[in-house]
Amino acid sequence: MSTRTITREQAADWGLPNDLADPADDPNHPSLAVEFHRAEDTGRRRWASENDLVFRAPDDGRTYRVTYFRGLTETQYDHDVWNDERAIELTEVEEVSVPVVEWHRVGDKTPPAEPEDDTASAPAPTGDVFTEAAIRRSAYLDAANALADPGPNTCGCLGCAECALHRASQDLRRLADHYTTAEQPLGLTWEARADHAVRLYARTAIELEDAKAEAARLRAERATLIEQRDRIADDTIKALATAEEPQTVTVAHVEAALRAWLTDFDYDQHKALQCGEDDGQDHYPDEAAEFFQCLIQAAGNSRPLSPEDQAAETLAAADEPTG
Repeated sequence: MSTRTITREQAADWGLPNDLADPADDPNHPSLAVEFHRAEDTGRRRWASENDLVFRAPDDGRTYRVTYFRGLTETQYDHDVWNDERAIELTEVEEVSVPVVEWHRVGDKTPPAEPEDDTASAPAPTGDVFTEAAIRRSAYLDAANALADPGPNTCGCLGCAECALHRASQDLRRLADHYTTAEQPLGLTWEARADHAVRLYARTAIELEDAKAEAARLRAERATLIEQRDRIADDTIKALATAEEPQTVTVAHVEAALRAWLTDFDYDQHKALQCGEDDGQDHYPDEAAEFFQCLIQAAGNSRPLSPEDQAAETLAAADEPTG
């Protein structure tokens, strides 16, 4: 792949990326690059869109493609078109004809006739009339309408002229429908852009206040749960310290201990059990009952160790080699 590098000053002298010469007016501007093709929004960065430009260089007459950048919102309107790069890389390209497959009715040898007024069936544009997409759509439709009525034939081949105009008209109308209302308003007036900025700022401020309020509510709820956990733990310790006889462990004891432990160990899991995602119910009683049954089964399958057994296990562990 053939590439070359130019400086920012050289790009400015050639008129890149927005002041190039038109192919029809090329002889009058020999020092400017000639624009052949421009594809907008071919890629996205966080704050800028990538755009491709195909042009003929004025110094060697070769055709190159270059990528320039444009800010995505009004706060990035001054984003550097070369993304702050000191050197600009150009890729040499050439025009290639690509076959297009179309499906026609059986027996038709020529493209179907254009409807008299196909704009009536086209989807109506939505969103702000000052967006870049709306302006581009208007330009596409104007070009399509002009091509649909080409006037007198100058090439001497009526069939080829009609086919070419028909395909160009279809392409332009198809491109006109590919737009988005999410683009920033490039408003025809500063009032339109200012109104958009005010609405955007107000919406962001409201969302920020809502997020702060939700964060404060969650912090307060977490503090309450921690306080409840500490109180349950203190009550449990006091009860065990003052008990003269072994206390009978119930499902309620297991549930309280499980709540206290899981609140500190995994707060998200605690919330999921306390308020089920699907039904909004408290599932701690079910989990405590199941855990209690596991404890009963484990106690039934084991026996207390006698002092002799404990001493034997201690000696066996001491005799095992280490390292």
